[in-house]
Amino acid sequence: MEQILPFAITNEMAVVIGLLGPYILKRCEPKIERTLSSVKTIALFRGLNAWERERKLKSLKEIRRNRNIYPIVQDEIAKCNTHFIMFCISILFYLYLSIDSSIKELFNINVWLTVSLACPVYYFEIRWLAALTKKNKLLGAMRGKRI
Repeated sequence: MEQILPFAITNEMAVVIGLLGPYILKRCEPKIERTLSSVKTIALFRGLNAWERERKLKSLKEIRRNRNIYPIVQDEIAKCNTHFIMFCISILFYLYLSIDSSIKELFNINVWLTVSLACPVYYFEIRWLAALTKKNKLLGAMRGKRI
Protein backbone atom coordinates (compact mmCIF):
# COMPACT_ATOMS: atom_id res chain seq x y z
CA MET A 1 0.00 0.00 0.00
CA GLU A 2 1.27 3.42 -0.90
CA GLN A 3 2.00 5.71 2.01
CA ILE A 4 0.46 9.18 1.64
CA LEU A 5 1.44 10.66 4.99
CA PRO A 6 5.09 11.30 5.86
CA PHE A 7 4.74 8.99 8.90
CA ALA A 8 3.25 5.58 9.52
CA ILE A 9 -0.06 5.30 11.39
CA THR A 10 -0.11 2.43 13.84
CA ASN A 11 -3.23 0.62 15.02
CA GLU A 12 -3.15 2.47 18.36
CA MET A 13 -3.07 5.84 16.61
CA ALA A 14 -5.96 4.81 14.37
CA VAL A 15 -8.05 3.85 17.40
CA VAL A 16 -7.32 7.16 19.15
CA ILE A 17 -8.16 9.13 16.02
CA GLY A 18 -11.33 7.11 15.51
CA LEU A 19 -12.51 7.63 19.09
CA LEU A 20 -11.44 11.23 19.73
CA GLY A 21 -11.65 12.63 16.19
CA PRO A 22 -15.44 13.10 16.01
CA TYR A 23 -15.55 14.64 19.50
CA ILE A 24 -12.76 17.11 18.74
CA LEU A 25 -14.31 17.97 15.37
CA LYS A 26 -17.73 18.59 16.97
CA ARG A 27 -16.17 20.90 19.58
CA CYS A 28 -14.12 22.84 17.04
CA GLU A 29 -16.81 23.17 14.37
CA PRO A 30 -18.54 26.29 15.83
CA LYS A 31 -15.20 28.06 16.20
CA ILE A 32 -14.28 27.21 12.63
CA GLU A 33 -17.67 28.44 11.37
CA ARG A 34 -17.30 31.73 13.26
CA THR A 35 -13.84 32.22 11.80
CA LEU A 36 -15.02 31.45 8.27
CA SER A 37 -18.05 33.74 8.60
CA SER A 38 -15.82 36.62 9.70
CA VAL A 39 -13.52 35.92 6.75
CA LYS A 40 -16.51 35.90 4.38
CA THR A 41 -17.38 39.47 5.44
CA ILE A 42 -14.19 40.67 3.78
CA ALA A 43 -15.26 41.75 0.29
CA LEU A 44 -12.19 40.33 -1.41
CA PHE A 45 -13.22 36.80 -0.43
CA ARG A 46 -16.77 37.35 -1.68
CA GLY A 47 -15.55 38.37 -5.12
CA LEU A 48 -14.55 41.40 -7.08
CA ASN A 49 -18.16 42.43 -7.76
CA ALA A 50 -18.87 42.74 -4.04
CA TRP A 51 -15.66 44.67 -3.55
CA GLU A 52 -16.56 47.05 -6.38
CA ARG A 53 -20.10 47.55 -5.03
CA GLU A 54 -18.77 48.38 -1.57
CA ARG A 55 -16.29 50.89 -2.99
CA LYS A 56 -19.05 52.51 -5.05
CA LEU A 57 -21.37 52.68 -2.04
CA LYS A 58 -18.63 54.18 0.10
CA SER A 59 -17.92 56.79 -2.59
CA LEU A 60 -21.62 57.67 -2.93
CA LYS A 61 -21.99 58.06 0.83
CA GLU A 62 -18.98 60.36 0.94
CA ILE A 63 -20.31 62.47 -1.95
CA ARG A 64 -23.77 62.77 -0.40
CA ARG A 65 -22.25 63.71 2.94
CA ASN A 66 -19.97 66.39 1.47
CA ARG A 67 -22.06 67.88 -1.35
CA ASN A 68 -23.56 70.66 0.77
CA ILE A 69 -20.36 71.61 2.58
CA TYR A 70 -18.91 74.32 0.35
CA PRO A 71 -15.36 74.43 1.81
CA ILE A 72 -14.96 70.73 1.05
CA VAL A 73 -16.22 71.26 -2.51
CA GLN A 74 -13.81 74.17 -3.01
CA ASP A 75 -11.00 72.05 -1.59
CA GLU A 76 -11.74 69.27 -4.11
CA ILE A 77 -11.71 71.82 -6.95
CA ALA A 78 -8.37 73.17 -5.73
CA LYS A 79 -6.93 69.64 -5.45
CA CYS A 80 -8.01 68.87 -9.00
CA ASN A 81 -6.42 72.04 -10.36
CA THR A 82 -3.22 71.45 -8.37
CA HIS A 83 -2.86 67.92 -9.72
CA PHE A 84 -3.44 69.20 -13.25
CA ILE A 85 -0.71 71.83 -12.84
CA MET A 86 1.70 69.24 -11.44
CA PHE A 87 0.88 66.95 -14.38
CA CYS A 88 1.61 69.75 -16.86
CA ILE A 89 4.87 70.66 -15.12
CA SER A 90 6.02 67.03 -15.13
CA ILE A 91 5.25 66.77 -18.86
CA LEU A 92 7.25 69.91 -19.58
CA PHE A 93 10.15 68.67 -17.47
CA TYR A 94 10.10 65.30 -19.24
CA LEU A 95 10.09 67.05 -22.63
CA TYR A 96 13.03 69.18 -21.52
CA LEU A 97 14.92 66.04 -20.47
CA SER A 98 14.22 64.28 -23.76
CA ILE A 99 14.96 67.22 -26.07
CA ASP A 100 17.45 69.67 -24.63
CA SER A 101 19.26 68.17 -21.64
CA SER A 102 22.64 66.50 -21.42
CA ILE A 103 21.07 63.19 -20.38
CA LYS A 104 18.93 62.75 -23.50
CA GLU A 105 21.23 59.91 -24.57
CA LEU A 106 19.73 57.84 -21.74
CA PHE A 107 16.43 57.82 -23.59
CA ASN A 108 18.04 56.13 -26.58
CA ILE A 109 19.71 53.37 -24.54
CA ASN A 110 16.74 51.42 -23.27
CA VAL A 111 12.98 51.64 -23.70
CA TRP A 112 12.33 50.50 -20.12
CA LEU A 113 14.59 53.24 -18.79
CA THR A 114 12.56 55.77 -20.75
CA VAL A 115 9.33 54.41 -19.31
CA SER A 116 10.72 54.38 -15.77
CA LEU A 117 11.87 57.99 -16.13
CA ALA A 118 8.32 58.86 -17.20
CA CYS A 119 6.77 57.37 -14.04
CA PRO A 120 6.21 60.78 -12.38
CA VAL A 121 4.18 61.84 -15.42
CA TYR A 122 1.99 58.76 -15.12
CA TYR A 123 1.66 59.24 -11.38
CA PHE A 124 0.48 62.85 -11.67
CA GLU A 125 -1.85 61.94 -14.53
CA ILE A 126 -3.56 59.23 -12.48
CA ARG A 127 -3.85 61.53 -9.45
CA TRP A 128 -5.31 64.28 -11.63
CA LEU A 129 -7.84 61.95 -13.30
CA ALA A 130 -8.95 60.56 -9.92
CA ALA A 131 -9.35 64.07 -8.50
CA LEU A 132 -11.21 65.18 -11.66
CA THR A 133 -13.66 62.29 -11.38
CA LYS A 134 -14.29 63.00 -7.70
CA LYS A 135 -14.73 66.71 -8.37
CA ASN A 136 -17.18 66.10 -11.21
CA LYS A 137 -19.26 63.71 -9.10
CA LEU A 138 -19.32 66.19 -6.24
CA LEU A 139 -20.32 69.08 -8.49
CA GLY A 140 -22.96 66.93 -10.18
CA ALA A 141 -24.43 66.10 -6.76
CA MET A 142 -24.41 69.78 -5.80
CA ARG A 143 -26.32 70.76 -8.93
CA GLY A 144 -29.12 68.38 -8.07
CA LYS A 145 -28.39 65.61 -10.51
CA ARG A 146 -29.40 62.19 -9.31
CA ILE A 147 -26.45 60.39 -7.80
